[in-house]
Amino acid sequence: MSALASPSETIDDSVGHHGVSSVFSVRRNPKHDVKGLTTEELAARNDLVLALPARIEAIPDGTAGGPKSTSAWAPSTMSHGRFDDDYFQESHESSQFRHEFEMRKIKQAGLDALKNMASDMNESWTVKFL
Repeated sequence: MSALASPSETIDDSVGHHGVSSVFSVRRNPKHDVKGLTTEELAARNDLVLALPARIEAIPDGTAGGPKSTSAWAPSTMSHGRFDDDYFQESHESSQFRHEFEMRKIKQAGLDALKNMASDMNESWTVKFL
């Protein structure tokens, strides 16, 4: 059982694994009662379960389009992406990150060169002693 499902609940994920349609619906199993819940708490819980897909749909995903697609293979709803120069302006943080990345790349290249030199020296020493 998952953390959300009690012994009296089942998880039905037969609708697939992509999009809003794959939101697991938690439903009460008629064979068992949830112990310790009043009818008001049970009704509130069921209301929360029913409102869950709408709450998930309301979470912004960072795109400036209409509603999210319900299918993983659905075409994009945006007809024109924002690829102008203003959109991709480099911030101070991204500039620092890029600089640090380049410095680490140079440092790693130097370490690789030293490693190769040491390996070559080791090979030359082993050849001389054999």
